[in-house]
Amino acid sequence: MDELNINGSENKKSIMQELKARLPLIVGVLAMILVGVAIYGVIYKGIIRTKVTPTPTLVDKNVIETFAPDKSLPGFPSSIPTPAGATVTRNIKLTTPEGRVQLTKQLTSPKSLKEIFDFYVSSLTSSSAWKIVNKFDDPKSPNIKAVLAQGNEGSLTVSIRYNTITKLTDIDLSLTKAK
Repeated sequence: MDELNINGSENKKSIMQELKARLPLIVGVLAMILVGVAIYGVIYKGIIRTKVTPTPTLVDKNVIETFAPDKSLPGFPSSIPTPAGATVTRNIKLTTPEGRVQLTKQLTSPKSLKEIFDFYVSSLTSSSAWKIVNKFDDPKSPNIKAVLAQGNEGSLTVSIRYNTITKLTDIDLSLTKAK
């Protein structure tokens, strides 16, 4: 291209011809810039995204109720003993959307892990309401023991842990009620 004279020595017609000749090049360069920006946005910035809207579903939630430790836990069977000297720290009732109920009593005791374990094995074995179905007493896990029992009231899990911080034995009595 000959040098354009902006001072008006060339006529408007030649300028327009020059722009028309260069128009495909200008449009091509602009298109490449736009495509590059779009690709950068998709790959690196996530600007362009396909939005998928999930179909809403109604999800019923579990209902969790807590009861004062000094009160009895409604529905918790009296056939599940509490060791002498143990203190109830929490009473919890969980009800699932299907109507299943789990009752949990959490206790602490100054007695040893072995004493509490032996208490529950002996109490549940001698009870006509419960049948022990499994015991966990592994020397490889010296701070944890458990007793699993089945009865007309449901399934009982007795989890016993020695708390190395408080130096107390923590007991969870968890009953999944029979339907």
